[in-house]
Amino acid sequence: MNIMFLSRTLRRGGGAETQLAVLAKGLHSRGHQVTVAVFYGGGEFEEELIEAGVNVVDLKKKGFWDVIGFMNNYFKLLKVIHPDVLHGYITIQNLLALLNRLYSSKTKIVWGLRDSNIGLGHIPLSERIFFKLSCWLSHKTDLIISNSEAGKRFHANKGYPVNLIEVVPNGIDTKKFQRQASGRQLLRQQWGVSNAQVLIGNVARLDRKKDHSTFFQACAVLLKEYPNVKIICAGQDSVRYRTELDILARELMLQDHLIWAGECSDMASVYSALDLEVSSSLYEGLPNVVAEAMSCCVPVVATDVGDVRLVLEGIGICVPPGDPVALSEAMSMMLQRDLSDVGRRGRERIVERYSVDKLINRTESLLEALLEKK
Repeated sequence: MNIMFLSRTLRRGGGAETQLAVLAKGLHSRGHQVTVAVFYGGGEFEEELIEAGVNVVDLKKKGFWDVIGFMNNYFKLLKVIHPDVLHGYITIQNLLALLNRLYSSKTKIVWGLRDSNIGLGHIPLSERIFFKLSCWLSHKTDLIISNSEAGKRFHANKGYPVNLIEVVPNGIDTKKFQRQASGRQLLRQQWGVSNAQVLIGNVARLDRKKDHSTFFQACAVLLKEYPNVKIICAGQDSVRYRTELDILARELMLQDHLIWAGECSDMASVYSALDLEVSSSLYEGLPNVVAEAMSCCVPVVATDVGDVRLVLEGIGICVPPGDPVALSEAMSMMLQRDLSDVGRRGRERIVERYSVDKLINRTESLLEALLEKK
């Protein structure tokens, strides 16, 4: 099978890029011809994919307004690759994949869905327009793969053809994401966190959809009960949003408890350094950080978005998004539990239900069945 994926970047900061890298390597290892075309080259996963034998092509997009040169590179690549399957990841890439209909009716077009609610009131006008366009054109695809049941329901309600949507949950590399005792001690020393202190993490890029402000407000309440808590934010930075959050942290008197770790490469050690991971997102499909933290034996408190409740059920705690009081109470409740037991059961859940093999097996079966259809 000749498969071509479309991605904006291959940077390490995004969950979609992480899953794409895992899937591309897995399909290549099973003998499929895999190409990953990226709008903007140079991402951290690029070298990793090339070393694994995956063909990575930089479409050399120079910016938002670079359309003619970029599209010329894209169509030239399609003529060279002639993919059996052209798989987009997220809205813009999905729409771009559909343009292949102008050149070939034989290539199967597959769209990827990563969110369960894109929050139309919180995104730029251009993205809202592209989303509306995707709702209208989604019936022209051959298959749509959502990483969550919630994402399937949301998009079906917006006009996507429910009969074309299949759910394939994220796959977590449980060999890579496991408890790192040495990494835990090293990072806690670097961050100035003693073994007696409780380290609560929010692993997420600085993006408004991750709702760090609610997380900060919840931590301010929690500190009244647990004054020995330290808070760490780890993820891709955003200067403007970081400035706003710094102001909020000072207003809430969190500055002496807060650590900005920025983007980290050894995420297994980052998770292992934590006593509790908190995901405060306003909307998601199936966030990698929740499953990755659990795979590293870290207890999780998260907002009830996407399929988070399915992942955490009976192990972690879910609360409504945008509710700092509920989030604070959930963190307090979790810190009163046996954290090592919660962490152990969390890893068992991920190994059993969300392995990389399950992601690759399910995707491979869907694509092969698609090519067999007349």
